[in-house]
Amino acid sequence: PLISFGRRVVSVEPLLGGGNHEGFRSVSWQVTTAASDGTPEGEEDITEVQDFDVVVVCNGHYSEPRCPNIPGEADFKGHLSHSHNYRNAKGFSGK
Repeated sequence: PLISFGRRVVSVEPLLGGGNHEGFRSVSWQVTTAASDGTPEGEEDITEVQDFDVVVVCNGHYSEPRCPNIPGEADFKGHLSHSHNYRNAKGFSGK
């Protein structure tokens, strides 16, 4: 299957030295995933390693941002923004 649910990505590493494709040097990718079963970090986890010609990153940048609760946030007098809303540095000039 091309999509695996219930897994988290541990690493994505380029595998150089692939063949040539239409005059371009090809790169494949080694993707390591682990079961997303709530295993505490640092404990042994079931991992799976697979090689792919293409990797698509779909991290939800254009969906609703997730903002953590930060102690003291209400008392902060500056401007708070999420990277989701960043378009250019214009509003930060001179600050």
